[in-house]
Amino acid sequence: MTYIHSQSQKGFVALFAVLLSVIVLAISIGIANVSYKEVVLSSSAREANSAFFAADSGAECLLFWDLRQKVFTTPGAPAQLDCFGQTNVSDAFSPQTYDNEGVFDSYAFGYEFDLGDSCARIELHKKVEDNGVYYTRIESKGYNMSCSQVDSVVPGTTAASRVVERAVRASYPEPAAVVTP
Repeated sequence: MTYIHSQSQKGFVALFAVLLSVIVLAISIGIANVSYKEVVLSSSAREANSAFFAADSGAECLLFWDLRQKVFTTPGAPAQLDCFGQTNVSDAFSPQTYDNEGVFDSYAFGYEFDLGDSCARIELHKKVEDNGVYYTRIESKGYNMSCSQVDSVVPGTTAASRVVERAVRASYPEPAAVVTP
């Protein structure tokens, strides 16, 4: 018996090997793309957590000093705090307003704590009035990089796209004034 091979069957194994290689390469590229996106997402979540925890820690620090230590009682006077192993003196700043009788109405304090790989910038507003009720408001912003790095970022650059900011706000009523006879 004699086998006769036709011209159309030559190169079939080479074509099959190339086709199989292309399929394996496409699957590998797809897996690499998914892995890359997961790494980027994981990194983004880590940076967001760093910024959130800086903001939350800053708010907790001011809550402690306001509610437990009662350091924010004098309008316009800077208050010194010790948070995160750093001593920081506030920037006492406006918005300071006066009511119709010229009585001091509200005041605010600002703090910045550089936590190394994150930054917390916190404002405490005292005697904020809303519908006849006075309350204290703490606004804390956290960043995923040091305060000096945040300040040096130029908007529109690639460095600006890496800055993550998270904010925490806490509001609570002022204690009622005690009237002594």
